[in-house]
Amino acid sequence: MPCLSIAYVLPMSKEHFIFAWTLKQACILTISLIFNKLNHLP
Repeated sequence: MPCLSIAYVLPMSKEHFIFAWTLKQACILTISLIFNKLNHLP
């Protein structure tokens, strides 16, 4: 997933780790929403 790889290339500070984790959660949420919509299509 490109949004995950971008987050982990940057140097890790505490603030960045929180940012990367939030970004990862947003990625997972977005992807699962997209898959849910695809699954509900006839």
